[in-house]
Amino acid sequence: MSSNPDARIFDEEMARYAIEKDEISESSHKQRSARRQYNFLAFLIPLLILALAYATRTVFPFGDRHILTVDLFHQYAPFMALLRRTILSGESIFFSFAGGLGMNFYALFAYYLASPLNLLLLVFPEAFLSEAVLVLTLIKVGLAGLAFHLFLKETFQRRGAFSVIFGAMYALSAYVMAYSWNIMWLDALILMPLVLWALTRFVKEGKFVLYVVFLALLLLSNYYVAFFACVFMALYFPILMHQHTQGWPAGSKVKLVFKIIAATVIAVALSAVLLVPVVEALRHTSASGDSFPASVEFTANPLAYLAQHFLFLQPTIRSGYPNLYSGVATMLLIPIFFMSARIGLRQKLMHAALLLFLLLSFDLNILNFLWHGMHFPNQLPYRNSFVYIFLLLTMAYAALRSLRDLKVKDSVLLALPLLIAVPVSVLLLDDLAVSVATQWGTIAFLVLYALVFASFGRTSSSDENIVNKSQSEARRASISIVLILLMVFELLAQTIVSVHFVDTNEYFGLRDGYAAGNKPAAIRAALADIESGYQDGPFYRVELNKQKSSNDPALYGYNGLTVFASTSAEKPVRFFKNMGYYSNGINSYKYTGSTLFLDSLFGIEFLLGREPLNHSETLREEVLDNGEVKVYQNPYALPLGFAASSSVFTYSSTGGRIFQNQNRLAQHINPELGNIFSELKVTNLDAPPEAQSTSGDSRFKFYKTDPEKSYTLHLHADIDEAATHYLYFNSKRHDMDEAILRDQNGHAIRLNEDGLTEIGYLTEGEVNLELTFSAAAAANGEIELRLARMDEEVLGQFSMAANRSGLELTSFKNDLFSGRFESFEDGALLLSIPYDPGWTVWVDGVKEENIRQVDGALMAIPVSAGEHRLTMRFRPEGLNLGLLISGVALAIFILAIVISVLLRKRRKHAAAGEVIVSEGFLSYPDKEQSSDDFENLMSEDERELMFDEVLEDTAKQRLKSEQVDFSDKLEQYYKQSNFHLDPNADDAVREVDTGLADEADAQTESAEKEKN
Repeated sequence: MSSNPDARIFDEEMARYAIEKDEISESSHKQRSARRQYNFLAFLIPLLILALAYATRTVFPFGDRHILTVDLFHQYAPFMALLRRTILSGESIFFSFAGGLGMNFYALFAYYLASPLNLLLLVFPEAFLSEAVLVLTLIKVGLAGLAFHLFLKETFQRRGAFSVIFGAMYALSAYVMAYSWNIMWLDALILMPLVLWALTRFVKEGKFVLYVVFLALLLLSNYYVAFFACVFMALYFPILMHQHTQGWPAGSKVKLVFKIIAATVIAVALSAVLLVPVVEALRHTSASGDSFPASVEFTANPLAYLAQHFLFLQPTIRSGYPNLYSGVATMLLIPIFFMSARIGLRQKLMHAALLLFLLLSFDLNILNFLWHGMHFPNQLPYRNSFVYIFLLLTMAYAALRSLRDLKVKDSVLLALPLLIAVPVSVLLLDDLAVSVATQWGTIAFLVLYALVFASFGRTSSSDENIVNKSQSEARRASISIVLILLMVFELLAQTIVSVHFVDTNEYFGLRDGYAAGNKPAAIRAALADIESGYQDGPFYRVELNKQKSSNDPALYGYNGLTVFASTSAEKPVRFFKNMGYYSNGINSYKYTGSTLFLDSLFGIEFLLGREPLNHSETLREEVLDNGEVKVYQNPYALPLGFAASSSVFTYSSTGGRIFQNQNRLAQHINPELGNIFSELKVTNLDAPPEAQSTSGDSRFKFYKTDPEKSYTLHLHADIDEAATHYLYFNSKRHDMDEAILRDQNGHAIRLNEDGLTEIGYLTEGEVNLELTFSAAAAANGEIELRLARMDEEVLGQFSMAANRSGLELTSFKNDLFSGRFESFEDGALLLSIPYDPGWTVWVDGVKEENIRQVDGALMAIPVSAGEHRLTMRFRPEGLNLGLLISGVALAIFILAIVISVLLRKRRKHAAAGEVIVSEGFLSYPDKEQSSDDFENLMSEDERELMFDEVLEDTAKQRLKSEQVDFSDKLEQYYKQSNFHLDPNADDAVREVDTGLADEADAQTESAEKEKN
């Protein structure tokens, strides 16, 4: 060793620094490891519980079923298949022909598919679509548990298992159980806690980047549920500010609020690239037409909302009360929250006001209307109830720490009113969706939780008689473990029962026949054969005769007509319904109810027989049979566009006159045509005179002979000419057992109860119709029925004329295509594409500004006689503005980050212990308050700088070297921090939950109580 004193001191300092650095590093490593374990458990526990619940319903791979139900079956899963196919094929995300004859795919993507997690779909083959949805659901539920755990940990500065369990309670709440099949909604349940977590860090440490990123992701992933989340976060913001800025000067608070507003504006602007086109698209949907409530109405009594917290309730899906359950323990913990001396009065009042406002939002029709974006939902009520659950669990978690102050009599007094309220609610609320186990299950868990809570109070009161404090902590740790196990068991039981109810009421189907199995494989094979063998151009349309879902074109990957989407424009829905297609009248229309004329008009060239045809087919030609699926080709199919008479601009359809609407449309396109359809007279065989047709041989009244039994109405028609026939039947919502037509050979053809049915080829003679009303049907009523013959010759004339002037495509992509056509007179180019303002048209290189609508549905362009070149390109309306706003916001965001890095060092705490946690909210910090370690308080550069200062000072003042010893400074700084953990403390006890095992601040607490 050198004899130089400076060198000796330097060596000693370096050795001591190395030892301290190793100790800090080891401590930090242990803390990081513990954090990772808790985070992993917060993700894994809800995932495994839900997976086990699905396993009990024999969901694949534990059986042969899938979790696709309600709209997940009919909408979301098919759209996911379409998204996967679009990405892999490199097709445009702006427009798709896989449904609706063409649809704004960008708007549909924003509503259903914008979750970044959907990229996992690329990992799964087409046949494993339902399994991809299952994995995504489990992952999202797990991430929701993790996100809420992180929020609790950051807000309350506690580390332990209870935040993990509360994360699981949030992720497996009644809301998730009821609406987990709305898979695109689950992203908001993940991102809302993350936004608030990042906002808390923003307030405490000035870190704004993650707040902007998570808020933008929330808005982008699903703007609909993000609206609920943003409204709630705005309401919750005053509480958050009060918790984390106590003692701040007013000027600092105002400055912080302006920073948060600026960051929020940037986040919203970043999402404008998606939100602006969506706002434009929504203006054309049915959801935009709801009127403001004319009167104030309340929907339920307060007891009903209490009852929604009971165990084993059937989830509300179609209609009913809001889904509010998130654990029976919350019913006890919320009163404890308001009783706690550790929680400030202002905090209690602010939380109470927000909680009551959310409950009032469920009950008051005006608030419910506003919460749902100026719209009353069609089924799936109270879609915003997850924010109530978030607030409830946050308050319940805050109350946990007060359990040690609870006396036994307090537990009894809390439990008794609830134990009485349970049977009273079940008795008084007739419309409560209770199960057999609801009453006794809720009572049993209330008793168990009351006993456990009382045990905490007894342990606390006997602490002074225990010499060894660690023994007291160990007892509380044991009780904590019992409480955790009880909560996990309750969650498991509730989840299994909830999944059972969803399956029972809405049904989990067989995976075979949807995306997996022989039939879907045969459909995909047939589509591939058509594609490889088709020689007439780059575009054609296909349909299935028996749809599996309401979006089969999206599910199986073909250009078709069937669509069911909330983003569907309203006017085309009305048009297709008037044409005879099945429609809900709001946002869907299906191929069911088509005619060969409509097939031809809309270019549906191939019909895939998923099942054997219900009728005798003579006009379409069978071109393929792979053993599972037959393919029929329509010889009359028209191209994507063709020249038509200018009178097509004046066409307007009327409701109910199906065959007349189709005849008039054909004649507006080609005025030289006769009628394609001729209606036949239908008469009654066995009903009294008053049941005869009342209007144009189309409407028939019925009278049941016995109101309590089923009744069959017999109708009759004479077929005067052999041809293909169609029958329109409208049951007027009467409950039907059966509706069939028997042809001359006695063959029964089952009718669609609402819309058109293709009867097929009928020879001359009599046909009979049997309409059987169920025993539950009304005693009397009216139905509408029309039978018509199609004139094949007139259809041939129509097809020939239109094909002569048809659009010959020279290039084609979904959002950009070009072609040539010839119009033999001044008129219109009619396109079998629903109108959308996002289309830009060039005719002969000149931009066409006058794009017209035919009956509010199809597009038509005025053209002069002669040959023309056409180019069409689709860009969502508002996309350019959205891109501009998002581009500017991104530039500002990057600039803000650069300025923050260049002009400011990382924000550090102004004084020891400045972890901004509300003393009024938590009363007193636990001894393990933070998941942050020492490295978050002092960076490597700062430690090096401090060490350099020590060496410099030592060189100048050798006699005072011990006073400026680096390790002493380091230790002193570390111990002053609120993040310091007692190295001698029992880790096993400490990591259960410091909120229930902290007595280190007993003297401080006593002094503070006396002061208060």
